[in-house]
Amino acid sequence: MVGVHTNQLKENIDNINSKNLVKEDCDIEFLYFHILLIDGKDSDFRSSWYGPSILTSTAPISRIDGFRVFAKLSLLPLSRGEGARGEVTMRHGLTRPMGLWPLTTSKPTSLIRVLLPPPLLHPTTTHTAPPMATAAGASSPARRRPRRGSKGPNSDLSRTLTDCTRRGDAAAAMAAFDSALSGPDAPRLLAHQYNQLFHLLATADADSLPNAAAAARRVFSHMLGSGASPSEATITSLARVTASDASNPAAADEAFDLVATMRDKYGVAPRLRSYSPVLAAFRRAGEAGKAYAVDAHMEASAVAPEEPEIAALLDVSAKAGDADKVYEYMHKLSRTVDCVGEETAEVLEGWFRSGKAAMAGKAEWDACKVKDAIVANGGGCHRLGWLGTGPWTVQRVRVGGDGQCEGCGCRLACVDIDVEETQRFADSVASLALQRETKINFSQFQEWLEEHGAYEAIVDGANIALYQQNFAEGGFSLTQSSWTLL
Repeated sequence: MVGVHTNQLKENIDNINSKNLVKEDCDIEFLYFHILLIDGKDSDFRSSWYGPSILTSTAPISRIDGFRVFAKLSLLPLSRGEGARGEVTMRHGLTRPMGLWPLTTSKPTSLIRVLLPPPLLHPTTTHTAPPMATAAGASSPARRRPRRGSKGPNSDLSRTLTDCTRRGDAAAAMAAFDSALSGPDAPRLLAHQYNQLFHLLATADADSLPNAAAAARRVFSHMLGSGASPSEATITSLARVTASDASNPAAADEAFDLVATMRDKYGVAPRLRSYSPVLAAFRRAGEAGKAYAVDAHMEASAVAPEEPEIAALLDVSAKAGDADKVYEYMHKLSRTVDCVGEETAEVLEGWFRSGKAAMAGKAEWDACKVKDAIVANGGGCHRLGWLGTGPWTVQRVRVGGDGQCEGCGCRLACVDIDVEETQRFADSVASLALQRETKINFSQFQEWLEEHGAYEAIVDGANIALYQQNFAEGGFSLTQSSWTLL
């Protein structure tokens, strides 16, 4: 048994009483410790005691095998008629109740010796405790949990990469990468650490890191060799740094191959940002045919280009003198962008001032077909190609709030949706209606509409009947609905 003698605590209790910290009507018999062991995460040694606490103070007393040990000193009054007992629960990883401890307990001397200061300890016997209750068992390598804040063997590399990413220092990041891999204990990098390297290499300038593309290929090879799975961001950054390699004539083709095969090889779908550096590379190289292949691959992947991509396709088409492609991308631009940017405007001006644009139109056309085509396309354009030849008049003008052009004096036309958009809209309405109505009822309604011809306007009778009926006596008004038919 291990106990704490009362006479050894007398001096401490007298000191506390002399400070008037204990009520005079309380009978103090023992001085106890509340123990708390913390191993850096969620394992602890907790104790709770029966009886009110009169004085409580907390102070660190020791440190054992990676455990931070704190003792909470409590003065408890002796319960009248029964011995004071403490209920102690020890938890290390998993909750393990240790039962009720009396004030003189049969816990091992080694554990109590660590928890209590030597002057308060009077061992009488030694008891062999279970492995879970011993200090050695609590600190054995098999049971020890990793400390909070540990990032594994590559924590230094991780901090270096994060710092380099913050500063945009690709050269320092590659130096840290090479240094870490050259050691005997080469760390295993995580996917986001590879992505940090690719991002730095893709944004590095040629002066600070002239061989960024070669470094990116080396990092990617190491990534595949380590078994890490590339993501869309990985391939996009790699394609970006590869496409910017001016020393490699096949850089754009290599970048396009990375993007085109990323779904089959790595199971990730390309996004618009994946295609942008490839299009920019083919634009710089003047490879119009390969730029059209990128556009076709985007369409097959259900990726819609935006103004920068359409501007690149317009530019490469204009420089190649492909009038039909310029016409196609101009209409795609008008459907995608409401107001073009300065760079796109310069591309358009360059085309219309060129000799190819002056010679691109048809000499003869059918005016009736042109008119019908304009109506079918919503009034905005005929989409029959270039009509007429000769130089274009190019100038920048202002359009008033009423739609009047200050240059030609014409008013801008109101544009409706074209036939294709109208059909898509009708199909969408039909699919929504079929979700609420039975197919046979809706099909009969469609047949009735086709049989009775087209209507200029369709009025929803139910909404008319409920119009302005949001008062106490309001409701579905057949009278209101019938007025619309008169």
